Amino acid sequence: VWSLSLGVLLRTISFPDKVAAVALEPGEYAFYAACNDANIYIGALNCGNSTDSIYGKDIIGMLSDH
Repeated sequence: VWSLSLGVLLRTISFPDKVAAVALEPGEYAFYAACNDANIYIGALNCGNSTDSIYGKDIIGMLSDH
């Protein structure tokens, strides 16, 4: 995740499979990443500290029934 205004890397987020598409939540608090494993992962953007979950670092949820 990059800051476009500052031009610096803010955070690196790893996913369990290749990311096919990304969509931002309108408030820019989260993003959705559709992966080749047929799941959509929800990533945190504006969190002060990195968060760990069962899905991985800074991934706060997953949608599998879509």
